[in-house]
Amino acid sequence: MCRRMMYLLLVLAFGLAPAAQAANIVWVSDNVKYDFDANEPADVGFVSLLRAQGHDVSYRGEVWPYDPNDDDIALNPDWQYWWELDPNKVDELNAADLVIISRIASSGKYDDVDSDTGFSEPNEWNGVTTPIISLNAHISRNSKWKWVNGNETYSMEVLADIVAPDHAVFDGVAIDPNGQALLLTDEYNVNVIGATDAGNGTLLAARASDGSVAIAAWDTGVEFYDGSGQIAGGPRMFFAAGSGSKSPKDGIYNLTADGEQAFLNAINYMLNKNKQVIFVSFHGADDAPNQRAIDEGGFTMASDIGYTDVLKAAGYDVMRYITNSEPNAAILNAADLVIISRAVSSSHYSNDGATAWNGISAPMIIMGGYVLRSSRMGYTDGTDMPDTTGDIRLTVNDPYHPIFAGIALTDGTMDNPFAEGAVPLPTDPTIISRGISINNNTPDDEVAVLAVVADASADMGPAGGIIIAEATAGATLTHAGGAGEDVLAGNRLVFLSGSREPDGVTGGEAAGLYDLYPDGEQMFLNAVTYMLTEQPIVKNGSFEFPGTDKFKAWDGEKAGESGEPATDIPGWNSDTTPVDSGVETGWGATDGEWTAFLKGADPSVWQLTNFIMGAEDVIELKVDAQNNWQATTLQLSLYIDFSGIRVPVAAAEFALTDTMQEFTLTFAVQDDPLAAGMRLGVELNNVSAEGESWLAIDNVRVEVK
Repeated sequence: MCRRMMYLLLVLAFGLAPAAQAANIVWVSDNVKYDFDANEPADVGFVSLLRAQGHDVSYRGEVWPYDPNDDDIALNPDWQYWWELDPNKVDELNAADLVIISRIASSGKYDDVDSDTGFSEPNEWNGVTTPIISLNAHISRNSKWKWVNGNETYSMEVLADIVAPDHAVFDGVAIDPNGQALLLTDEYNVNVIGATDAGNGTLLAARASDGSVAIAAWDTGVEFYDGSGQIAGGPRMFFAAGSGSKSPKDGIYNLTADGEQAFLNAINYMLNKNKQVIFVSFHGADDAPNQRAIDEGGFTMASDIGYTDVLKAAGYDVMRYITNSEPNAAILNAADLVIISRAVSSSHYSNDGATAWNGISAPMIIMGGYVLRSSRMGYTDGTDMPDTTGDIRLTVNDPYHPIFAGIALTDGTMDNPFAEGAVPLPTDPTIISRGISINNNTPDDEVAVLAVVADASADMGPAGGIIIAEATAGATLTHAGGAGEDVLAGNRLVFLSGSREPDGVTGGEAAGLYDLYPDGEQMFLNAVTYMLTEQPIVKNGSFEFPGTDKFKAWDGEKAGESGEPATDIPGWNSDTTPVDSGVETGWGATDGEWTAFLKGADPSVWQLTNFIMGAEDVIELKVDAQNNWQATTLQLSLYIDFSGIRVPVAAAEFALTDTMQEFTLTFAVQDDPLAAGMRLGVELNNVSAEGESWLAIDNVRVEVK
């Protein structure tokens, strides 16, 4: 567990893995053959992996489930909680983001049918609307929940035939020339179901020797197989994993590195299944392009289908919405995410149309530069629109931002290309589209730039031109016409991608051809995950980044104690270079492994967040802190920024002890109305009388009520 946690922290620190979304997961397990010496269940490996990914896993009856000397005597009142399903428990399942059925679940306890009342546990479980992954072959067979039309269960070999190698489950999984992957260790057996097809679902992987179902998926609303009589109330997946009936214990973690990658991919895929993404475009359906695109460009499919294909392959529920200047707020605000394609008419986003679109409360990704202009939605102060003319790479302002997870960077610039600049029309490869259209003007002061065209790509596009940027709900944009000044109702991300239509070929109806290289595609999917995930207001609040060395600095002024090159502590700043304040391990961390330390004689450390305060907000700044050496007093402040000057709106001092405690500073915006509409800043200071004193801080967070 410790090794896996350390690996995951390093993965995050060095950008080795794509962004993942934290979720509420219900783990359904009977928790038999509990290890009382280690005080952990047999299937702890799976649960620990999920928690290390940041997921909140609810495992009923997880610890000390029964008397070690008599397993008929329950010690934990939630032990075998799921054996008797009732409406309240169904509600609990439906409220989760994902349900996983452990291999430690006795199939005979989940299939009760009462002929007198008509109650059927298979009906109830299959009717759950939350996505469900079953690791349990016995429950999934045709005599129980009837997902797979087979009753026999067999031991799975370590090699699996990968039937659908392009499926998202197998991203990053090594598949050999025979189409097989090593997903399981040979230490324990795993049970698969003795059937060779998934009925009305999709077979993803099979036992190599005979094709028995090993991994399969079903969409919401389908009958699992003809004659099953059971309908999937939500997305479903069978994923054979966890030691089986010939092992010392059921449910022991037994995945190889590739098997673990496939399992984590499956988790993300299933979490995406219930996320609705509305894709705004000229084209009403993937196979129903706009009439002008048909008549003048010969299109048979939507020009921007590449993006909806990528989203669907990742598991998202994608609905197209035809662009217009009077957006239906009821439809759009009900979505988890709205994406405005490059293939739209920018006139729909001008004047009153701009105000209407800026008023949509759902999170939104904007992929076209023309709608950003001052004459449209008002993200910049001008209307300059150069196109890229070839492949471009990007330089990023914050390598630790989740959008850039898994992207190879050198000195902040992509090692690999982001997008190409010469995409041929699918109907005529001799006709080349123009590149990405960039609104190359100064962004609004409430728009945070995340990535720009790299200097190395200056011959192909405007160096420094904005490609990726974000603005939070509450930001004010100014545009020509309409209201003139709009307050964004939801979070926004600019992610420019999609070609401009070739000169002389329709209007924007032929725009939006897919132009992303693999790293660009990863960034696009990371961006979608980012916009679907609630982000902490305080960046790097647990000081886990850069996670490489002890640094006595905040802004990259000093090398690390072990010789690491000087580096920035993301998110944090001080007015002058500290003598002996920074980040380190080994001092009582409460969230992760790193803490910050502040010397009494050193300057404060502060962060201006992107959160814009509302008039009714009540802000709580929470910090874990302790005395490390002769420190007595921590000062917490909340501030607003006036032209670079920090103006406190709330401050308090707190007495420290030698153990970590939580301290809270509260501020009601109505007590200082000037703070409404302003970005929130947080400031931490060691104000102990003794200058040669040090305190530790961790888990800095802001909650808004």
